[in-house]
Amino acid sequence: MTEVTADPARTLSGTDWPQWRGPRRDGRLADANGDWPGTLEREWSVTVGDGYSSPVVAGGRVFVHQRRNGEEALQALDLGSGELLWEATGEAPFAANSYAVDEDAGPFATPLVVAGDGPGGLVYSFGVNGVLEGRSVRDGALRCRLAPPLPDTSKMFTGAAMSPLLARDGAVVVHVGDDRGGRMVGFDCAAGQERWSWSGDGPGYASPILFRPGGADAGEQIVTMTDRSVVALDPASGELLWRFDFPDEWNENIVTPLAVGDLVIVAGVRRGTLALRPVRRGESWQAEVAWERPERTFYMSSPVLFDGLYVGLSNKRKGQLVALDPATGEDRFEGEGRFADGASLVVAGEQLLVFTQAGELVVLAWREGRLEETARIEVADSAVRAHPAVAGDLLLVRAAGELIAWRIG
Repeated sequence: MTEVTADPARTLSGTDWPQWRGPRRDGRLADANGDWPGTLEREWSVTVGDGYSSPVVAGGRVFVHQRRNGEEALQALDLGSGELLWEATGEAPFAANSYAVDEDAGPFATPLVVAGDGPGGLVYSFGVNGVLEGRSVRDGALRCRLAPPLPDTSKMFTGAAMSPLLARDGAVVVHVGDDRGGRMVGFDCAAGQERWSWSGDGPGYASPILFRPGGADAGEQIVTMTDRSVVALDPASGELLWRFDFPDEWNENIVTPLAVGDLVIVAGVRRGTLALRPVRRGESWQAEVAWERPERTFYMSSPVLFDGLYVGLSNKRKGQLVALDPATGEDRFEGEGRFADGASLVVAGEQLLVFTQAGELVVLAWREGRLEETARIEVADSAVRAHPAVAGDLLLVRAAGELIAWRIG
C-alpha cells in the first residue's frame, strides 16, 4: 500500500509550491523577506502544450499538466534545469462549449503533490473530463485512478477546473458532474476506493479550501463554490454541514473562497462579494451573512489577504484593483480602471505581486493608504492565464506554449 501523509504543508520543504495557490491555497509565500524581487534573470524555458493548469513544485521537481494532440500529459521536470524526468500521457477527448471555442480545451485544474519526493510521494492530476490520477513523483508510475461513473462535463463550458484538495486524513477531494448535478468525492489512493461521497450541486470552476469556523471545538470544513451555491462538507464523512445559495445565470462561480478568521469570503461576477459566518445551532450548522457588497464583483481572479485587507482584481472598469475590510466589507482602496484584463495575485511579505494576463509582473506596496507600483517586469511575451509558482529563488510562469523559470536576484 502507498503511504500517504495527511498534510503536504507539514512534510514539504518551505520552498515548495505543492498545490493551487501555494502551500496554504491562499496565494501567500511561506517566506518572503525584504524587497521582492530585486532582479529577475531567465534561468530556463521549455515548450508546453495547451491548458491553464498551474505548475506545482515539490522535492526539486516541477509538475505541469497539459494537452497535446488530443491527449493530456503530466510532465515532471528538474527544477534546476527544466530537464524532462518523466511524462505520462492519456486520451482525454473534449470539445469546449460553443461559448468558449477560443479557449484551450483543458486541462484547467492544478495538480496536487503529497509528501514530497519520498517513497510515498504522489502527484495528483485532475483532467478536463473529471478523471483523477495519482502517480509516483519519482517515476510517474500510476498508483491510483478515479474515473467517475458519469464524468459528463458536456454542460460545463470548459470542463472540470477545480483543483484537488487534500483533507487532513489523507483523502483527496474532487468534485465531478455538470449543471444537472454532481458528486464531491473523498478518494483514498492507498485503498484505491472512495471513502465518502456527497451528491448534490454540480461543480463550479472554483477550488475548495479547508476552513475552521470559530469555536474551540469546531472541526475543519471543506468549503467550495458549486455551480449555484456555497457548500461546506465534513472532511471525514462528506456530510453536508451547510449550504448557501449563490446563483449565477451562467454557472460561472470561479473565485476560490478565502478564510479570514471566523469568516469565509466568497465572490462572483454577478452576485458580488459577501462574507459568511458559519455558526452551530444545536446539532446543525448554518451560514449567516456578516456583510454583503453586491457591486463589488470578481470574475476569474481570486483575491488574497494582503496587510489585513481583502485585495483583488475586480472585473469592473476593465480591471480594477480594490481592497476591502474583511470584517465589514467597507472599501479601503479603489484603484484606477484598465489595470489588467486578468491577473493572479501573490502576497510576498510587504509586497503584492500581480501577474497580469498580458505577461507582466507588477509589484505593489502600500504607500500612505494606497497601493503604489514599485516595479514592473515583463515575464512572458505571450498570454499568461495560469497562476505562477514561486519555489525558493525561482519564479515559474506558464505562458501560452511555454514554461519559463526566472531566477530571483
